[in-house]
Amino acid sequence: MNQIQNEEEASLTSTTEVLENSNANDASIVSEAQVTPPIEKKKSYLRYVVVAVVIAAVLGAGYVMYNRSEEGVAAIVNGTRITEAELTENIAMMTKSAEMQGVDTSELTVTSEIRTQALQNLINNALLIGAAKKEGMGANEAAVQSAYDTLVTELGGEEELKTRMETVGLSSETLYKNIGERLMVDAYIESATDIEDLTVTDEEITAYLESIKTEGVTLPPLEEIKPQIQSTLLAEKQQKLVNDLIEKLRTEAKITITEVK
Repeated sequence: MNQIQNEEEASLTSTTEVLENSNANDASIVSEAQVTPPIEKKKSYLRYVVVAVVIAAVLGAGYVMYNRSEEGVAAIVNGTRITEAELTENIAMMTKSAEMQGVDTSELTVTSEIRTQALQNLINNALLIGAAKKEGMGANEAAVQSAYDTLVTELGGEEELKTRMETVGLSSETLYKNIGERLMVDAYIESATDIEDLTVTDEEITAYLESIKTEGVTLPPLEEIKPQIQSTLLAEKQQKLVNDLIEKLRTEAKITITEVK
């Protein structure tokens, strides 16, 4: 199993997601015969993006080119440059997050994987942000400040936010920029897909329960675990929808990776 991804699923790195998830374990449906309660999070479709977009297919179609002529630039997406500095920052945050989850980041295979995923995260971000701007999406200062204030409240205050920012090496400027882009991309995803109309049926919940039944394990009553199951299945549907959107954007994009390590 991939050490960084969890059963083929990984979220598009968002600095606000890193902050929200630091010092916390992912919830699972069944853990030691217990079902964890739902984790409430504000809406953001970015966390449902699968990082491992079908790179082989993209390469085969000729949409990704490799050269080393752009010094200091890690990739160019439709004319937008992703700098080595941005990549380094992203790698640092992903590394800190992985270490908090108990991953041994001293292993060469892990560091290589983090770098690859970090670059793909930035490429996916650039594709989504570029598409959002093309459609005239934006986030005003009031909306960004409101989202920032919500994050502060959820984390328990400014001091806790500052502590977590220092832990992952995140500046205030980057955080505010990330929040604005996150709001803009969420608006674009809502306009470009039917993500808000996705639902989970009772039949799907029943089928899921059947799939996780384990001999000797007694699950809690359905009414206790139904919200968690609904959240999990809805997240999977949203994840697939956003991933499909990114793949579509990739087929229409010109992506140049200027350095591969």
